[in-house]
Amino acid sequence: MCLLPKELLFVRSPLWKVLVGKTGSVLEKMNHENEEFNKQSAKYDVAIDKPFEFVYCAVSLDKAMKRNNLSYAVKMLETMRTYTLIVQALNEDKKIHQFKAYDTLDPSFVEAFLSTYPKQVTSEDLVVSARKLYKVFSETIKRAHYFLWILASKNL
Repeated sequence: MCLLPKELLFVRSPLWKVLVGKTGSVLEKMNHENEEFNKQSAKYDVAIDKPFEFVYCAVSLDKAMKRNNLSYAVKMLETMRTYTLIVQALNEDKKIHQFKAYDTLDPSFVEAFLSTYPKQVTSEDLVVSARKLYKVFSETIKRAHYFLWILASKNL
């Protein structure tokens, strides 16, 4: 719960609920901020290069696997999954700030994404998991309008 003057309100999500608003001005302000956010052509800062970060984690994952450091390998896989989810959320024009509504993502993506979790934490299962995750990320990034320049530049 948050108490603040409505001038300082910056909530941009219709998912937030106003519990008490005697005049309706808080709800009005929230709806206005949401409309302003939706008008923006570039809603999110995509300066962080998700494909690069994914590949960087993949290299770290490979090193961890060679060193039999399974704990770090699991961590890298989870970070790679996070980047995959962000790209998919952007693909579906979801608001990614504190995004938690994973069940609203495309069901075929969710099914493929969930298949990237290993049954057990063994070297073999982590390798299988990584291959599945590479495939899901690759398919997801190919549909991304935010990151198309990366794919195009590889063809030069």
